[in-house]
Amino acid sequence: MIALMDEQRVAGRRSSRRPLPEDRLEDLIRAAAAVFSRRGYRRTQMAEVAREMGVSPGNVYNYVEGKDALFYLVLRRGFGERPGEEPPELPVTGASVEVTANWVARRLDFVSDFPELEAAFARTHPSDPRAEVEAVVGELYDVLIRVRLGVDMIERSIEDVPELARIFAGVRRELFARYERYLRQRAAAGAIRVEHPQAVAHLIVELCSWAARRRPHDPDATQISGAVARQAVCRFAAKALLSPPGSEAHEQTATQTVTEAATMRMPS
Repeated sequence: MIALMDEQRVAGRRSSRRPLPEDRLEDLIRAAAAVFSRRGYRRTQMAEVAREMGVSPGNVYNYVEGKDALFYLVLRRGFGERPGEEPPELPVTGASVEVTANWVARRLDFVSDFPELEAAFARTHPSDPRAEVEAVVGELYDVLIRVRLGVDMIERSIEDVPELARIFAGVRRELFARYERYLRQRAAAGAIRVEHPQAVAHLIVELCSWAARRRPHDPDATQISGAVARQAVCRFAAKALLSPPGSEAHEQTATQTVTEAATMRMPS
């Protein structure tokens, strides 16, 4: 309750300072995200964000009162607001690291962002196991695409902000656990074959993480479009989980999927 009241105060405070146009707010978000992701929270300076944005440092303070507030604002934009939640009032003030950590903990709730996975948990047996696996894995890819800005910032700032580090570690554990639960549930129903659910859950999450977050920065993957990466990950998971062990299809899954990703290129 105290954390929620803190966030409401941050969202509700007003100032006589006059914000810049809305299109420059997006420029600020992109510039700050780039600097935070590159240098981490502690080493980021407001002047460096202003240089990245191409404005004087004073202009940045039309939107936020300082670095804490900027970090809070960019993370909220990076993760997106929860359903029914309004963005913070500009300029953002009073946003401590504790307020930011509390908001991140409430935002990453695993329910609103994963309707396909929630629906799968509620089903006893899927009518189309292949379609369900591809939907569940594709949803994970889509979520990681949406939140990659926020995740990149937090990963680079883990040593600087212990409060966020603890929350983020818990989120990762819960993410792995939920996909392991899904695999065990479907294996018990006979819908899929999986020998090591915990290991496979980690592989699925890490594969989606590479495709959604690290692929765009991989110089050797520049010709692989987002659509191709998503399709390859979904098909790889479905073929691996639904092909009987020892079958020719099972043994060819990795080779075939990698070949698909390599040959289906982004239009020039």
